[in-house]
Amino acid sequence: MFTSSVEKWRALVAEQADGIPVDFVLAWIKHESGGNHCSLGIPGVEAGIFQTYHPDDDRFGASFAQLRPGCDGSRATRALTDDEKRLQVRVGLNLIRNCRDKARGALKSAGADWTEGAMDFWCVVKLRHALPAFLSLLSAYTRAMGEPPPGWRVWKEWVMKLSPAEVVAINSAMRPWSSPEQRARLLRNAEESGKYGGAEKLDVRTMVLLLAMAAALYLVA
Repeated sequence: MFTSSVEKWRALVAEQADGIPVDFVLAWIKHESGGNHCSLGIPGVEAGIFQTYHPDDDRFGASFAQLRPGCDGSRATRALTDDEKRLQVRVGLNLIRNCRDKARGALKSAGADWTEGAMDFWCVVKLRHALPAFLSLLSAYTRAMGEPPPGWRVWKEWVMKLSPAEVVAINSAMRPWSSPEQRARLLRNAEESGKYGGAEKLDVRTMVLLLAMAAALYLVA
């Protein structure tokens, strides 16, 4: 599904994911680093395959330097050891779990009940990484519309209709990203990974029932 430089992380991600959609994690890696642990985002600040933000994100289990062993700029000068590979994945999943918890809190504050089995929720998770202040617009929708946002698409359309001044009035921390172009970029960033949170999986009983209904309709026809 992804390039070999991203797919090489699949087994380790699956080993540690613990309920986080594996393809969502791999899409995050694809977008942030392409699977290259020496990838340069913000020089001296972002590190590793998930592009954690340091020193703030040291709390997730590794420092900037620990996530860049054997790096000469954006080029790897040696292969990672198994322990170093596991550290990359462990730190990234700790980051994603934190973003997931913050997304849950923001949606709850907005009165929204978005299932965690669909992409809408995971778009919010990735948006939390792209720009934490953006999540304040969830509750802003509820205040403005008198009801919680029903889903990502409707909320996104509302966000894109706001003027820059309205965005800043809601949250002044959004000022550098208040333009329609910046908002569109950040929302696109979230969607590029969030869509791999995917549709909810059908359980076996539901699948059997649907197949039986399809068979019955075929026989009637």
